[in-house]
Amino acid sequence: MFEFIADSGLHDYNVTAVNIDNDKAVVEIVMNAPSQNRVSLFIEDFTALDISHKEPWGKGTYIASADIQRTWDTNLLTLELNSGDHINIEFEVSAQTRLFHNFYAALLILI
Repeated sequence: MFEFIADSGLHDYNVTAVNIDNDKAVVEIVMNAPSQNRVSLFIEDFTALDISHKEPWGKGTYIASADIQRTWDTNLLTLELNSGDHINIEFEVSAQTRLFHNFYAALLILI
């Protein structure tokens, strides 16, 4: 799954909402896939969230690139939108297995 995201597997997904459950430390990114199917990516055990909305390249909500950087104890998911804005979500390493499972389960429903 890291490879899917790191290789911009989310390219052209349209981000429609970002929902936060602060009590459970879960971020949900709601997207429309290029096929127009609705997909939710759940990131559990998030420790930091940063979203810009400056639109330096103009309006846009599509993912231009995606990456995950790994450190010893955290992961950083970075989504760059076609507006030039970024969604950065830091989450605990222990959560990565659940992240992959939830996303793949959502993709399998679409097939």
